[in-house]
Amino acid sequence: MDLWTDTLKFAGRAIAISALSGLVFLLAFLSYRYYSDLKIQSPILRLFLVGTVSWSCLFWAMTMIYHWPILFFQDASFGKALYRSILLALSRGPLALAFLFFFGFSFLFFTLTMVPWFFFGGVFFFSLRCVALEKIFLEHRIILNEKSIEEMLDSLDRERERGWADFIKPWEHR
Repeated sequence: MDLWTDTLKFAGRAIAISALSGLVFLLAFLSYRYYSDLKIQSPILRLFLVGTVSWSCLFWAMTMIYHWPILFFQDASFGKALYRSILLALSRGPLALAFLFFFGFSFLFFTLTMVPWFFFGGVFFFSLRCVALEKIFLEHRIILNEKSIEEMLDSLDRERERGWADFIKPWEHR
């Protein structure tokens, strides 16, 4: 019974973040079709627009890897889950891209085979995402000497507020 109440606690935010991801991909698909059929003089501009939409869609897919694990393991709000998943995708770009291709390949492999493999593939797909995210958070905790994510984000905000005087003489303005 406790598992069911915990699941209902996250259900609204998980559905909302999934609906947002679906909306982003729908808009990306429509933009891709529009820009690829656009009749303009310069084909380079058309390729630039199509490429921008494609790269944005790929980046959003990389952030989607972290949405649900952040919601479930950190009990983050909707905005914080989006913010943290974007930060993780930016800081772990090649790793997030590798996870994305691995998860996509394994999901296709397990779903295109026999029916029992479908259920095994779904469990494998979602559990490996959660384990991979926990490994990344464990690495951050080891590196940052048991600082919490909030302390790390606060230190990043303090670093963003630094000015040119801090760049020239950083030892005076700490």
